[in-house]
Amino acid sequence: MILEVGSNDLCPRAVKPETVGSKIETLVQHLHAHFSVKFIVVFQTITGAVCPRNTPFYNDHVVLLNQYLSVVLETLPFAEFWRHKGLCKPNIPVLCKDGVHLNNKGQYALNRSYRGAILCAIKAPFAQVDINGGSTSHASSLN
Repeated sequence: MILEVGSNDLCPRAVKPETVGSKIETLVQHLHAHFSVKFIVVFQTITGAVCPRNTPFYNDHVVLLNQYLSVVLETLPFAEFWRHKGLCKPNIPVLCKDGVHLNNKGQYALNRSYRGAILCAIKAPFAQVDINGGSTSHASSLN
């Protein structure tokens, strides 16, 4: 399963990135325990060149959320925190003029990152062989 969540939840001033991260961690654990999702990839939240209206702290919250998720998900063998390599520190412009949405190059980088995350999930060690010794199709659990 692939999760790309958290960005809108960071907008209210009173919200703490750690609280959003804790709720995402709880969701990941819930999906694994109660819905038998074998492997969950949680994508980093991407900063913007322009912060959403009335939220000058947004990018700072994004950085804290990503740091939090990176640490807490590292301890879960069924989860992976995924950084979009082409979008972390891009050497080309990846945002549209609005400073929020990805342009064509940014979308290309994001799609390449999605591909990498899916390959990571498919290659997860516990998803390769079922208890009968047969090969499993991990794609079915990539809901």
